[in-house]
Amino acid sequence: MIQKEAVDPKKWAVIIVGAGPVGMRTAALLLKGNPDLPVLIYGDEPDAPYQRARLSEFIAGDVPEQAIYYSGDLLKEASVLERRGCAVLRIDPKSKTVTDAAGRVESYVALVLATGSSARRYYTPGISLPGVFTFRNLNDARALLERRKPGRGMVVLGGGALGLESALAMQGGGAAVSLVDHNVRLMSRQLDKRASSLLQAEMTRLGIEFYLSEGIKTIFGVEQVMGVQLWQGQTIDCDTLILATGVQANTSLAKTAGLRIGQGIIVNDYMETSAKQVYAVGECAQHRGMVYRLVAPGLEQAEVAAGAILRRESRFTGSVSATRLKNIRTQVFSMGEVENEESRLLLRNPIYQNSKEGIYRKLILNQGGLRGLIVLGEWPELSRLQEAVKRQNRISIFQVIHFLYTGQVYSDQQSHVLAWPEAAVVCQCLGITRGTLSRLIQGGCTSLEKLAAETGASRMCGGCKPLLADLCGAPFLKRPQPVLKNLLGISIAAAVLVFTVLSFPSIPLSKTVQGAWKLETLWLDGFWKQVTGYHLLGLSILSLLLSAKKRLKFFRLGSFGAWRMVHTIIGLLMLGILVLHTGLSLGSNLNLALMLSFLAATALGTLAGGIAALEGRMNPNFGPVARRWGNKLHIYMSWPLPVLLIFHMMSVYFF
Repeated sequence: MIQKEAVDPKKWAVIIVGAGPVGMRTAALLLKGNPDLPVLIYGDEPDAPYQRARLSEFIAGDVPEQAIYYSGDLLKEASVLERRGCAVLRIDPKSKTVTDAAGRVESYVALVLATGSSARRYYTPGISLPGVFTFRNLNDARALLERRKPGRGMVVLGGGALGLESALAMQGGGAAVSLVDHNVRLMSRQLDKRASSLLQAEMTRLGIEFYLSEGIKTIFGVEQVMGVQLWQGQTIDCDTLILATGVQANTSLAKTAGLRIGQGIIVNDYMETSAKQVYAVGECAQHRGMVYRLVAPGLEQAEVAAGAILRRESRFTGSVSATRLKNIRTQVFSMGEVENEESRLLLRNPIYQNSKEGIYRKLILNQGGLRGLIVLGEWPELSRLQEAVKRQNRISIFQVIHFLYTGQVYSDQQSHVLAWPEAAVVCQCLGITRGTLSRLIQGGCTSLEKLAAETGASRMCGGCKPLLADLCGAPFLKRPQPVLKNLLGISIAAAVLVFTVLSFPSIPLSKTVQGAWKLETLWLDGFWKQVTGYHLLGLSILSLLLSAKKRLKFFRLGSFGAWRMVHTIIGLLMLGILVLHTGLSLGSNLNLALMLSFLAATALGTLAGGIAALEGRMNPNFGPVARRWGNKLHIYMSWPLPVLLIFHMMSVYFF
């Protein structure tokens, strides 16, 4: 770890070039690890550090300007110096110095480049006319806010998330907005055809006009933009043109210094560039051939770079991209491997949609693992599914079927965030877990505002605000389902029966055939064998149907716990009838295989029932995993039973 005492008074421990969210996050993590660390932060904008991701909300009027500024106490620290409106002109990795616009030469031990990206320029006749804007920084946002008035004509060039957010923000002020994009559909890298079509229909309903598979050939006007001409010759009158045609990494500073450059500044898993002790994070960095254009991966990279500077083992192995469209009432969210997924042969794409309710949900799987998802409309499970995509959790066939029928993946969906495992991530931007937030609440941070001030959660994209609010208002103790309390006793009884069948010898036959009716008649007489056998078959079928009902919810009668109780009682009855059918004899060959399969399925079901009954008292990280695997093993062992039963019946009647 770099110690302040070991640093020359004329040398900064760390210099950070870039005062955006990623640069500020890096500084905050460094100071958290070593509060006395001398840190110098350069920002080339004159404004205080702010959250760039919230600029579209500011233009739309959803938040005041003050709400987008960085709100931490970092800049008040004695060891931190911030220089606003002062660009760094040169860096020299050999002498470990930087030269700023004021001519100052500053030395460093470690240098972090968080230079971000710039709007990609669109070159066409008339591009320099007044009225042509990019949308990248706070000055751009202020200028566009001034033009957000009724009666104006506006054209947005670009059908990605930034272009759509710009169009929605400007249209909300009463302007006539048209959107032009060369792609055949909106958000082509984040949405599939169906989702894009539904989004376009919703935005058209709001009053935005679309020109897809088009581009701008000419911008015409004299002293001001007066309109644009499209590729096909059509003209659109407007006094404002917003260019949202993508971004490119700011690499000129690194290139001049001789660092390795690709689409961004090339870094290793420690976010270190080709020069020792020089790091790059955020939209300017290229890691394993990938340049991330979103804030969340940049924040992950900031944590790794800070760890490397503080000599703590940490690596960045990649990030899962997630896009949430702002400024629209309908939730639009995309995450993971959604681009060109139709062409991948290994992907299975179960789809749920409800056009009447304006809901579209899609899971993208690869060999059983959840690799991506798309959603338009509300989805209570979304935060849980985000975590599943990041971990590439497996989605079982039962969950797929449940999803296709109900639109929900998890049949045991918890209503409160407090019920989530401690390791579940609530704030995806900063990677803040439910356990961390719960401990802060218990320590006195009992409101959304206090949690946000302490952790920064909800202050990046704002998407986790409802989760924080729910967490603050939820009871601390998880309430177990009342019905499941009785499962423990029934599970113990079933376990005793299984042990009895496996451990005790078969019931001995009577020494005489004379006299009253005898118990062995049940497993020796053909008639009674059929009675008990068909009862076993019927209860087996009923048990399988109930198992499917609990997961598919064909009808809404009763709770999940109640049906689980019925399922368990049926299993207990089957064990009792099995004793009457066999006299505790395991048999041989096919009969032995059938008995062992049945007893194994029952034993695993007993285990799963016991875990379900005790889950509320278990470690939250262990309980759900144990219950899930107990259920899976029980199901896997149950499905061979119908086949074995059929062969058993055929052998009896044939011979």
